[in-house]
Amino acid sequence: MTQKTSNIHFKQAFSFPEALETRIWSMMLQETRKVGRPTLWLHAPCGISRLGSVEPYKSDFIKVINVDIDESVNPDIICDVFKLTEHPLIKNVIDKGGFDGYVTDPIWYEQKRCRCEHCKKMTTFKNKKGLAYPQRRYLSYQLRDCLKEGGLGLFNCLWNPLVKGTKMAFLEIPEDHECNESKVEAADIDKAYVDIPDQKFTSFRSISLLWHIRKCTDLTK
Repeated sequence: MTQKTSNIHFKQAFSFPEALETRIWSMMLQETRKVGRPTLWLHAPCGISRLGSVEPYKSDFIKVINVDIDESVNPDIICDVFKLTEHPLIKNVIDKGGFDGYVTDPIWYEQKRCRCEHCKKMTTFKNKKGLAYPQRRYLSYQLRDCLKEGGLGLFNCLWNPLVKGTKMAFLEIPEDHECNESKVEAADIDKAYVDIPDQKFTSFRSISLLWHIRKCTDLTK
């Protein structure tokens, strides 16, 4: 009988494409200028990205807490993204009002390894189904609960990450993303927006979408 095993994990090689990282940092700066004071951000999972700690993604007015389950990438906090609100340091921020914003680019695909007797060596391939629907929603709720009221979430993914208590500020398709199969004609990334009527959709085909999400006052809607 063919035996297969699967596991979901974050690789050390995980990081944003440069154009996307630059765009996200510009939105963090814009949000900081908007609130008129220094801001505190949660970056989970962070991978090898160092938003807020290295040039050119560094500012005296932005503090970023980098979180990852992989200790080899030297995050500020070692934590499972599905247990963010349980970590004492993160919970302390939540108890004081929450983070001004979060940045997340979760793993899109489930990594499977085939141990088929016909394979001479271990083979890794991608399951296009990606993270299961319950995991996607649970991650969205974890990140929502880390935000303060009105806080901004920057969520890069292939699916709709909106849950109760959140609303879409706007949505854009970042240019030059390695997984972006869409034809974005606008040379200016600020014009690469997508208008989604009624938000009645759940996922997209291999298109990187950068969601700008706000936490609502009423968490039941």
